[in-house]
Amino acid sequence: MAEVDTCFIDSRNYEFFDFGCSAGGSLERYGKMFQAEGKGLGLDINPQKVKLTKEKGFNAEVCDITKLQLSSKVRFCIMHHFLEHVPSVHDVNKIVRKACSVADDFVLIRQPYFDADPYLFSHGFKFFWSHWRGHPNNMTLLELHNMLMPMASEGLIKRFSLYGLYLVTSSEDAAIHNLDSKIDQHEWNVEEHSQKKIIDFTIPVYREVMAIIDLSGNATEIIEGRIKPPVKFFTSDSSITNC
Repeated sequence: MAEVDTCFIDSRNYEFFDFGCSAGGSLERYGKMFQAEGKGLGLDINPQKVKLTKEKGFNAEVCDITKLQLSSKVRFCIMHHFLEHVPSVHDVNKIVRKACSVADDFVLIRQPYFDADPYLFSHGFKFFWSHWRGHPNNMTLLELHNMLMPMASEGLIKRFSLYGLYLVTSSEDAAIHNLDSKIDQHEWNVEEHSQKKIIDFTIPVYREVMAIIDLSGNATEIIEGRIKPPVKFFTSDSSITNC
């Protein structure tokens, strides 16, 4: 049987897509946040993830997102802790471009913070999510910036901003492991993992990165007001960092 070249979705009954929906939690969270409850559709290439999402009462379809075609655009797209699972930055670029082409208001990205990996390594630590087989793409803020800036220059997006969420001030945080912790761990706990030395961090370290890709030009301040990110690293409006 020939491979299907497209993934067609009749999008007339949906306001948003959750790319890489996993088990459906983001459909509920962002549906409530942006007044679109029950109007989201989860898309995932993994049939088991789609099955889990449907079992929780949400709409979901198996889909290769890079081949997505719609009957009409949706209001927004969410990628919540999805892009780190994509094999490469090249593939991420295709997925983000697809999201920007099928939504008309905004695209929201959240992922783990990988920029502190060299700093943590120099002190004998690592974030647990930086040593997962399921995270082949440890995309940094610079890589995210370098991917989005051409889209802004091309006029595909009006503007974008990059943020840090959840400041980590010391190695006491459960997200921090010693380097000797095995691969594919979750949060540190004293029963399972080696004792940590406790130090205060001398540079800002965060748990998450967030990108607001503003397609309409009117979404950034609304999303900031609802999520309240503590720091904005960059905005394409001014190209001025605010660390």
